[in-house]
Amino acid sequence: MLFAKLLVYQVRGIGLAALLAATLCAQEHPKPDVEPFSVAVQPVAISVVQRGASATLSFIAQKGEDEVVYQWYRSDDGTLEAGTLIEGAEESSYTTEIFVDREIRYYYCVASSGEERVASDVAAVAYTGLPVLYVNTPEGVEVTSKEEWIENATLTLTGADENSWNFENISTSIRGRGNTTWKFPPKKPYALKLERKRGIMGMPKHKRWVLIANYYDNSFMKNHMAFYLSEKFHMDYTVHGKFVDLFFNGDYRGLYWLGEAIKVDKNRVDIDDGNEGLSDKEDKDYLIEMDNGYDEPAKFKSPIRELPYMVKNDDYMVDENGELTSGGSARLARLSAKIEKLESLLYPDYADGMSSDDCSAPDEAYARTVDVESWAKFWLVNEIMDNGELIWPKSAYFVYDSKNDVLKAGPVWDFDWGILSMRKNIRLRNIIYYNALFKSPIYIAAIKMLWGEYSSDIAIGDEIEKMRDYLKVPAEADLIKWGPHLDPSKVERDGFDEYVDFLKAEMAIKMKVVDEFVIDSLPQNAIASPSQIEYLSSGSSESDASAEGSGGVMEGFCVEPSLRGMNISAEGRSIRVNAAMIGSRFAVIDAQGVVVKVGRVGAASFEIPVSGAGIYMVRIGSEVQKIRIR
Repeated sequence: MLFAKLLVYQVRGIGLAALLAATLCAQEHPKPDVEPFSVAVQPVAISVVQRGASATLSFIAQKGEDEVVYQWYRSDDGTLEAGTLIEGAEESSYTTEIFVDREIRYYYCVASSGEERVASDVAAVAYTGLPVLYVNTPEGVEVTSKEEWIENATLTLTGADENSWNFENISTSIRGRGNTTWKFPPKKPYALKLERKRGIMGMPKHKRWVLIANYYDNSFMKNHMAFYLSEKFHMDYTVHGKFVDLFFNGDYRGLYWLGEAIKVDKNRVDIDDGNEGLSDKEDKDYLIEMDNGYDEPAKFKSPIRELPYMVKNDDYMVDENGELTSGGSARLARLSAKIEKLESLLYPDYADGMSSDDCSAPDEAYARTVDVESWAKFWLVNEIMDNGELIWPKSAYFVYDSKNDVLKAGPVWDFDWGILSMRKNIRLRNIIYYNALFKSPIYIAAIKMLWGEYSSDIAIGDEIEKMRDYLKVPAEADLIKWGPHLDPSKVERDGFDEYVDFLKAEMAIKMKVVDEFVIDSLPQNAIASPSQIEYLSSGSSESDASAEGSGGVMEGFCVEPSLRGMNISAEGRSIRVNAAMIGSRFAVIDAQGVVVKVGRVGAASFEIPVSGAGIYMVRIGSEVQKIRIR
């Protein structure tokens, strides 16, 4: 076997390309007494080592009975066109220097017999600086199914940021996961089910974890950036994970993200999962996925939007054969009825045959069932990431709190198909229920308030540059292993840095687009719906306002009982707040519906200055009270 790349390298003063050309000619027209080279062993294309370790490379070439001598070289650029002879490296195997810094080094070997030469493939050796995860299956079997678990596999983690995070030979089961990411790419994603709950790299204890290949993302960081945004917007739960180099049965498999599977748990999606004693008339909370795959046993489609609701935590709903139990059927029917009622509020004048886009503004009573802030945050994250998967929808997660009859959005998940083009417009205004929500004064006020509070803390460029530095070497090692990943945009860019540059530029554009949309395009008088104007107009005396300020609640808002002790009063041109919950968000809205103040409660008692006399609504957490400033 001859190496495939054209060579222009000097070996001890002799043109290597010329010598290899002569070898080629000799192999095409061999002399009767000359045996051509045959290559028995090539060095591994990419070896990943840990800090303080080295790698051993091997190249074995044979030429009949003739003696073969070897010389190893260090390549400066990963090709055979420039390199340095390594003194003393004259065997078929070579052990590299010890790696201390994050880098990739390249090597090759030339085998000689008389005047004939043959060169090895270029081999790369990397120390990436990432933790290394070793997965070993019984008898080295490969994972070929996303339905059947392979049991009695083991996990070993080394090189973690903290030594106490490392572990050895933990028992686990493993199977494939994903939809298109499982079917098509050669680099596969996996699901892990540990024998016992344990924390991994500082993440809370659980049995269920995932290994994400990011095969549709050559920047490797779209999901990371979405989770970064989720944390910046203080969503109820953000999925956590860490990047690792994965070895599967001793074979390097590339750069992976080891993280939390979305499951119901006090450390993940913290909701009431029910119990075995539930009667058919009792409900529990639901982790819902909207996905057009529509492949879970507990599922239904909503009547107006025809959204594919699937219950992911179907314990006490489905039997061992995957069939709904009587209790499961009853609970699913009640959940479906609640969603039907919600849609009737969101689309109050909908009739068969019409588009829901053409419906009038929603009945603001929908906000008793929809957690408005979570839906605003969910939209902001997905819009900034330009996540077209929501259009189908796919991989869209929600939570239904049955006790309080509230539908929350999140956690966010799966952004491989985000940021595919330079889009300078809003994309997700009409997906799921947002075609109704963006007609709602309550929702518009919430999104304005949240954007005003959180957007200044988002540093897209800084976070991407931090991740670029962290992932550059492991991404290059992954490229050597797999070649360029498939990009759904079908636009080929020149390596990791160009994909990162594109992500950084487009996210900056999307931040500007969202900012202009929220601040300039959405109506400034968003709060002034008829029911809210009536509320603001009621009561004319200061004493009446003060009384209502201690207990009045604007229609459509869910009140947190923990905030009911809060009271407000007028002090000159300021609003005095007492007994507020520290850390809660607040907003002040004037009678025209303009959000005039936003912030976070830093003390139980504080004052909010306002510019003039009038009636104001003060929202702290989920409670809204009104007051007149004279």
